[in-house]
Amino acid sequence: KWIRPGHQLDQPFGEDFEINDSISWQDRIQHNLIVTYPGTTPDDDHIIAYLQARNVQALMLIPLFLQGELTGFLGYSSNTRTHSWSSEELSFARNIAEILGRAVERHYVAREIDRQMGELERTNKRLVELDKLKSRFLSGISNELRTPLHSIIGFSEVLSDGRIGEVNATQKEYLADIHSSGRQ
Repeated sequence: KWIRPGHQLDQPFGEDFEINDSISWQDRIQHNLIVTYPGTTPDDDHIIAYLQARNVQALMLIPLFLQGELTGFLGYSSNTRTHSWSSEELSFARNIAEILGRAVERHYVAREIDRQMGELERTNKRLVELDKLKSRFLSGISNELRTPLHSIIGFSEVLSDGRIGEVNATQKEYLADIHSSGRQ
């Protein structure tokens, strides 16, 4: 609610205020232009009646854009006196809205970075777990393959030495290949 310190409104202002109720005001807000009352904006009977019912004597609405999209507006109002907004006041209000918009954008970006960092940390932990599982699997497979491989190497030595019987030159060459491949 927009209330000047020390003052209280009979009816809340802003909670039921729809900028869409005024085509001219909506158009200005959508085009990132400040709305003032009384001011340069074309008067709209519906909005004027709304403001007068709430004893609003002066009003300024400054659009808030986040990442290029209209997300709302800041409002300054006076219930005690009519006020024509100076160019300095309008400039100051525009600067405040831009600073606030950038601060909110940075907040959203920081939250997104935090979310992505959490996701990366969870993914990294999962990758570490998977790497440990892979290492255990390869170690187990290596042990399982080593036993029969030693037997094959041993049999190739026995056959090459001729302990079981004579082998020809081609067979010796094949047995040497088996033996050397098994040792690698």
